[in-house]
Amino acid sequence: MNKITSTKTRVYIAGPLSIGDQTTNIRNACNVAKILIRHNFVPFVPHLYSLWHMIQPEPPEYWYKLDRHWLYSCDLMLVLPGPSSGGIQKEKEWAREFEIPIYGFETFRLKYGVHLFGDIEPVAPIGVKIDLHPQD
Repeated sequence: MNKITSTKTRVYIAGPLSIGDQTTNIRNACNVAKILIRHNFVPFVPHLYSLWHMIQPEPPEYWYKLDRHWLYSCDLMLVLPGPSSGGIQKEKEWAREFEIPIYGFETFRLKYGVHLFGDIEPVAPIGVKIDLHPQD
């Protein structure tokens, strides 16, 4: 069996999941993933573990362990707009540990020329300000 080799950039999408509306947060991550695919990137969307978790619940550390392994195989992390959670902070720590660059939307656009704002619907709890440039 031949291993797939790719020169495409693998992007780990980090963003809020349980803060605000979970469905909107998952949709936003998937919308960004679709834009990335159109621009020849290969996205990883850890938000989709939430469906698996609905079917086979596991403690958060179980999912974090899987996230960490996937992040290690990625070329960069893209942080979605929205409030930062403990999970996002862990992902950023791992990215720094693995020396994986972390991008917000604006720094990603400047580096790769890909505009990601069109399909995002920022959602946050009442009173929480959304930072549209978390890494800029």
